[in-house]
Amino acid sequence: MFNPISNKVHNLWEQWNIRGLILFSLFLQIFLTTCSPQRKRVSKGLLQYSIWVAYLIADWVANFCVGHIASSQVSDNKSSISTHSHLLAFWAPFLLVHLGGPDTITAFSLEDNQLWRRHMLGFIIQFTTCAYVFLLTVPGNSLWIPTVLVFVAGMIKYGERIYSLHRASNNDQPTPSHVRIFPTDPHLRDHLGEIEFILNYTYEAFFTKFPLLNAKIAGCILRFVAISCVLTAFGLFFNEDKHRQGFNHFDVKVTYTLLFGAIALDTIALLMLPFSTFFPTRIPGRYLDYLKRPQWSGCKKKPFTKFKELSTWLPLRRWNGSIPGFNMISYCHSMMTTTKYYKCIVPSHYRCSAIFTRLHVVKNPFLFELWELICGDHERQELRREGRPCEYFANWWIDLNLKESLISDEHRKTLMNFMVDDKEIGFDYNILVWHIATCLCYAQEKDDQIKERELSKLLSDYMLYLLIVHSNIRSLVRGHEKELGLPTFLERFRATIREIMQFFNNDEDEAKACMNLLASDQSRSPLLDLACMLANELGMIPITSSIKWKIISHVWIEMLSCLAFKCNLSIHVQHLSEGGEFISLVWMSKLAINPGWFILTRY
Repeated sequence: MFNPISNKVHNLWEQWNIRGLILFSLFLQIFLTTCSPQRKRVSKGLLQYSIWVAYLIADWVANFCVGHIASSQVSDNKSSISTHSHLLAFWAPFLLVHLGGPDTITAFSLEDNQLWRRHMLGFIIQFTTCAYVFLLTVPGNSLWIPTVLVFVAGMIKYGERIYSLHRASNNDQPTPSHVRIFPTDPHLRDHLGEIEFILNYTYEAFFTKFPLLNAKIAGCILRFVAISCVLTAFGLFFNEDKHRQGFNHFDVKVTYTLLFGAIALDTIALLMLPFSTFFPTRIPGRYLDYLKRPQWSGCKKKPFTKFKELSTWLPLRRWNGSIPGFNMISYCHSMMTTTKYYKCIVPSHYRCSAIFTRLHVVKNPFLFELWELICGDHERQELRREGRPCEYFANWWIDLNLKESLISDEHRKTLMNFMVDDKEIGFDYNILVWHIATCLCYAQEKDDQIKERELSKLLSDYMLYLLIVHSNIRSLVRGHEKELGLPTFLERFRATIREIMQFFNNDEDEAKACMNLLASDQSRSPLLDLACMLANELGMIPITSSIKWKIISHVWIEMLSCLAFKCNLSIHVQHLSEGGEFISLVWMSKLAINPGWFILTRY
């Protein structure tokens, strides 16, 4: 029978499978140790996917290699135990160390913490297999002492991972007392660094081993024992007469690589410990905190050149420091002005799909003026609360801002009708209406000296981005559309895009298309008609442009705060491992002013 695998390839695999797998396992551990801390400051991209792939296959490679070693030892035992078998038995516990994983990542997603029982079962199976491999070589095995020492280190490392997963899966939900860990200050904008510190503290609690190593004396003692065992094993192997034992020269190099790799990984972990938010004294970490403090410089990206953006060096940031956005009008314009070749390849239905809309997500800078505006709004709202209960959407606060804008009662009541959080049509419906209205108002004016104009558009684009990209957020704010037979958010979104594109000509700009949309007498969908009515109402109010944009910015800040508290706590925690989201900072800033808001947080 024809064999598709040649004998040369088969012999190469038989000779190098264990060596290649165990070195590849070590490479994965080094990669995860050095690169996984970057995922809290890098949003979804090549690095995130690389870490995800490495995290998934690291355990598989180690388990597969243990199985191959066991199979090889059983085959050798049928004939005779060789010195190569002694080295294989010495390599096996290193795979237990690898299965314990690096300190910088215990779970890729929040759900991985719930799998601690599976890891416990895997530990029992792999420990039994490695012990069986070792016992087969005990008669005459000169490396039995270093093998036992690495066994102890592997058991400790694997046990640390299981305990960390178990601890994170049963982690007590934060309470208001955990929130206010920095002094109350009338200028919350100056405490952005402390808010970032709290979020980084939460990230380490759910996704790393640092809480175990820093908060528990037993954890420090066990880690000291593990490091001592590896160092002692290295010393014993170094003093072993390898030539007399007849060890293969290349296998000796592999063994040294495993020992140096284990020592290097432990050294890196020890160097990272003082900079952890869980470290008791954090004396070295305080100096690094000074470098990590938010730094601002003039923004170079248009149209935000009048503002200051976060300019902290990326390796020192605690999150990605950007605010993504998706603009519906810009997307429709780009679809109309694209090439005919592109239109032939990608039908219009797929151009409205999630894949193609995500390609048009724009990364906007995190602006100091935006943070100042949001914090100022939260602080003023808390001062004017006057005993009112905490609620998701504070209509009274919007109404109060409208009254202070000195507009007529008629216009005020009309605008308040657009603030209704209807549970049947969903909060997402209001976001779509206000997003389109904001785009139309933005196109009507060219005065770029009004800071609220640019900031309102930035918030509007960010809110739509959250609903399009994050399906878990979208599901929390939808109404009862399915039960009532109404279209869902994505159906409304796609239908609205196709409808808006009808008002675009290939050779006109966005502003002119928006004017055509406002002035058109064509029949429009209820959503688009409502958005145009809102834009016209805002344009008819006899107030200055700056006051109008202040009103719009207040609405978007309140909507963003509402969405932040409608999100489950697990969503905010998961975002921390994906580069962070601006909405989590908004959520934490409001909790910092008044921990009583925590009662609205969903679990």
